[in-house]
Amino acid sequence: MCPSNTGIRSSSSTSYGAGFNSVGGGVYAGLIDSDGATVWFWPRDSIPGDISAGTPLPSSWGTPMARWSSSTCNPDQIFRNQAAIFTNTLCGQWAGGVWNTAGIPGQDQSCAQRTGFSTCEEFVRKNGASFTQAYWEIKSVKIYERK
Repeated sequence: MCPSNTGIRSSSSTSYGAGFNSVGGGVYAGLIDSDGATVWFWPRDSIPGDISAGTPLPSSWGTPMARWSSSTCNPDQIFRNQAAIFTNTLCGQWAGGVWNTAGIPGQDQSCAQRTGFSTCEEFVRKNGASFTQAYWEIKSVKIYERK
C-alpha cells in the first residue's frame, strides 16, 4: 500500500486549469511497470516527437512530474485495473468531503482556508463565473503495452 500522504504538487502552472487552457492543453503520459508508476506532462508546444508519432519511448522523456516507486507503492496491488474518468463534478463525495481538511497531498491549506468559503457547495454557488473555462476537449486517449 502507498503511504497515506501520497500525492503531487505540480510546479507547472500550465498542467491544469486556466494555465492549461492558455497554452492549448497538452499531453499527460503514464507508465506503470515493476519499478512503480510514473507520470509526465508536456504543454502542447513541447510534446515529444515519439509520442506524436505513436511510438512512445519513456526512457527519452526526462524528469517526470510524479513518480511512485515500487518500494513504497506496489504496482501490482495499487496501479492495476485502472479506469480513466473524465468529469466536471463540482464538489461531490471526494472534494466536498475534504474541503475543510488541510494537508491533503499536494496542498498545504484546506480549500476553505484558500477560498474563504466554509463549504464547496457555497463556493460553487457564489462563484459560477469561475467555471467558464471548466471543460474537456480530448483529442485522444491511447494505451500502449510493452511487448
